[in-house]
Amino acid sequence: MYRQVELEHAMSAPFADPLTELTRDLVRLRHNRGLTQREVAAYLGRDAAFVCRLEKLQREVTVRELQAYAHAIGFRIVMVISPLG
Repeated sequence: MYRQVELEHAMSAPFADPLTELTRDLVRLRHNRGLTQREVAAYLGRDAAFVCRLEKLQREVTVRELQAYAHAIGFRIVMVISPLG
């Protein structure tokens, strides 16, 4: 049984939710820039609660929302497609 669980974990690792990882990276970058959730929210035309829920992964997030968030903190998102292996 252990081997089966190990194999399932190894196979699922490459398919970890990229939007979750990206969101966590963006939050880290916001902190590094010294920006508050309110400042980001004001840029986005949203309230701070929206940014808080987005950052805590308490809501589904779209690529478009993450692109806007990245722009608000002075970055842009670049997507790359590469072969496996």
